[in-house]
Order: sequence, then structure tokens, then C-alpha cells
Amino acid sequence: MLRRVTLTLAGCVLVSFLVLAWGLTESGWSHWRWRDNIWLVGIGAGISAVLLRFARIRAIATPAGLRVHNFFGTREFAWPQILTVSFSVPAGDAWPFLDLSDGSTHPVMAIQATDGESAFAACDRLRRLVDDFGTAPEEPDPWGE
Repeated sequence: MLRRVTLTLAGCVLVSFLVLAWGLTESGWSHWRWRDNIWLVGIGAGISAVLLRFARIRAIATPAGLRVHNFFGTREFAWPQILTVSFSVPAGDAWPFLDLSDGSTHPVMAIQATDGESAFAACDRLRRLVDDFGTAPEEPDPWGE
């Protein structure tokens, strides 16, 4: 639902800026130039692009792993790469983090702390998926012990 609202809003913003640019051109205002139209439409396109990026945020679970679409990029993780899911709202986490087998973490922006109980339920579902679909394989001891 929220994705549809964001997509609709992005379209409305772009159309509004286009209509505003056209209206200011047709008004005959002597200070309004063609480059002003370019800037105005560019600002509308930029705002729409940001809204479209927000609409793209999601986490998709498949039998092979988890695909995380965040604001700045997309990453895929095989289930064995994900050790745990940490989410500590009292510590100030805005979204959960995947604790990965290579020692790094990765945010899952699709689950927002501001969503309250539904965020905790989604995080619990994600934790169950991590538990059900596997853990990281044991790495060989580099010292041979």
C-alpha cells in the first residue's frame, strides 16, 4: 500500500512541477526565462527520483537467500551468510541489521522502528527464516588445530 502511495506521489510531484513551469511560462511574466523552466522541472524530477528510491526499499526472502533493496543499493545474501538479525530500538537502531559471517553488518531498511509492533513482528519473521534456512558453515582453522 505504502509503495503505491509513494509511486503516486512521485508522479503527482513531477506533473505538478511540469504544470507550474508551463503556467509560469504562459503567464507572460517578463522575468521568467526558459532556463527557469529547466531548473523547475529538474527540481521536480529530483524530488520524484528520491521518492522512487524510497518506494524501492524492501527485503525479499527466497529459498536461496535474502535480497535487500536499501536506498543506496541492492545486495543478495545466501542464508548461510547471515548469522543473526539484530534490532535494538532502545540502543537507537532505526532498522535491523544482518550480522554476516564475514564479521560485517548490513542494514535492512525495509523494516523501520517507527512501524512499532509490525516492525518487531517482521524482524521476528526474518530471524525465523535465518534460523530455518541455515547457518554459516564452519570455517577451517587457519592454525590447523
